[in-house]
Amino acid sequence: MIKAMVSGLETRLQEAPGDEQGWQRLVQARRVLGEETELVRALNGYAKAFPQKRDAQLDLLEVIFELGLSERYVSDAQMAVSHLAMIDEQALEYLFFAGHVAVLQGDKITAKTHWEELLSALPKQSALYD
Repeated sequence: MIKAMVSGLETRLQEAPGDEQGWQRLVQARRVLGEETELVRALNGYAKAFPQKRDAQLDLLEVIFELGLSERYVSDAQMAVSHLAMIDEQALEYLFFAGHVAVLQGDKITAKTHWEELLSALPKQSALYD
């Protein structure tokens, strides 16, 4: 019954993708149900529907990389990184994920550039700096 309700919500959002709270509910439901592929699909839909929402892009990227799905979802990760670039190309999260996506695309020089920018933006006393 719950899965049917979640599927119904997903269908409704595909027909009317402008419901941000609906996407957030769908993402949460997919997380709770532990459905990785469906979770990525929901996060991708949310990120596409709201390209200006930083959190939507970061959530998609975090799930893709945390679950080890980066090679499977390269184009989705690239889309989210492109959206983040439009929001703020100097954001630390953008630099971090843009470097990872560049590696997936075989572009080590671009990855290095992003990560060098990231390191230079971090405070010297940051634990992440080492």
